[in-house]
Amino acid sequence: SIMFRQFTNNNGYFIGVDLADRKGDLSVATIMRKRSDGAIEVLESSIIGRDMNAVEQERKFKEYERFCNQKAVE
Repeated sequence: SIMFRQFTNNNGYFIGVDLADRKGDLSVATIMRKRSDGAIEVLESSIIGRDMNAVEQERKFKEYERFCNQKAVE
């Protein structure tokens, strides 16, 4: 299974979701935005879980994909 996915939209948002693949490791999500001057700004980086099974991992990926797509319509 792929443990890292990046989601983007046409509004300059990028979300990287890195899920732990070893017991005890932390899973994190980083939300970034490309500013008008071209710089990438980290808006949030947070721990989103630990020791997730495959179903929980896929749920997290879908959650952040939806979140990224919502940012496109704001």
